[in-house]
Amino acid sequence: MVSVIPKHRHSFPTGPAFPSATFGWTQFTPTSNDFRGVYVSDSVGLDADPSQGGYDGMYPDPIGNGHGPKKTIPVGKALLRQNHGDWLLLRRGDTFAAQGFGNWNLSGESLAFPMLIGAYSAGARPAVRPGAQYGIDFQYQTTVSNVAVVGIDLQLDTTENGGFSAIHSYAQQINLLVEDCFLANSNNGDGIYTKVSAFTYT
Repeated sequence: MVSVIPKHRHSFPTGPAFPSATFGWTQFTPTSNDFRGVYVSDSVGLDADPSQGGYDGMYPDPIGNGHGPKKTIPVGKALLRQNHGDWLLLRRGDTFAAQGFGNWNLSGESLAFPMLIGAYSAGARPAVRPGAQYGIDFQYQTTVSNVAVVGIDLQLDTTENGGFSAIHSYAQQINLLVEDCFLANSNNGDGIYTKVSAFTYT
């Protein structure tokens, strides 16, 4: 089953609001203290350390001297910091095959400065293809809060996926926003399985 997340808001149950514009999509602002933006691009990124000819993940495009995006999501994710408003940004138009966001136990700084999984550059949403596994798994018996997933095309490889969902949330006390995403081939209609305390998708 294929599901497109519509442009309206649902809350399960109603929770505190993420920062948003009066009209349209949520507007995100980097936290002023110790912000880190991590860039990932399958097409131009390199995972190796800059000392070994790779990139540091801190720049959207290669600019020399070891500066440029990482290539894979897990390597980029490893640069995020717990309880910070860091951003993990995937290049639009790229396809990330045989990889997803894995088990997710990272929280953002606050509702005003959530940890953001999003996109950069122009073009189609970055296409994440994790295979027959959860695309993002907010694990059971963990506490995750203040995370936003925005502008991602996240599709499992098959509808016969052993009960997996594109986004699986069993974490406790989570404020999770999913917005402007395309989710497909999950075992449930909207691509999201959740038992969270405050969940919003648009």
